[in-house]
Amino acid sequence: AATLACERPATMHAKNFDAAPVQKYGLQIEPPRKVFVWNGLDKHGTQHTLLVRDFRSMEQLLLQASQVCGVSPVATCLHTIDGAPVRNLARLEHLQDYLVVPASARYNVKYLPAEIRQRLGLTLSPSQRQGRGLARESD
Repeated sequence: AATLACERPATMHAKNFDAAPVQKYGLQIEPPRKVFVWNGLDKHGTQHTLLVRDFRSMEQLLLQASQVCGVSPVATCLHTIDGAPVRNLARLEHLQDYLVVPASARYNVKYLPAEIRQRLGLTLSPSQRQGRGLARESD
């Protein structure tokens, strides 16, 4: 059996941390969770990226998200684009969009950022929705 120059033959451990074999990033751990936050009351808002690993509590994340989105007073929770509240770091999903709504306001679909409204198909006129099968069928 061949041993690497940086390993002890008896234990197969690295002699020191500087001599440890290099591993590829993708094989060691999963990539850090990223979330995209938007000002939930700004129709012309832009997305901001936050790394979940940078925060120890939801309060810290809410404070940072409120600051980068220009929301005041600080939000008490994030909202999914469907309006569901998210109050726990563990419930944040990788590469998902979340809305930051001030504590004094409520989620309102009328004020969603334009890019999210387009994704949801909310910028279409009633005749365009009907052509795409999104209008309600009446009896």
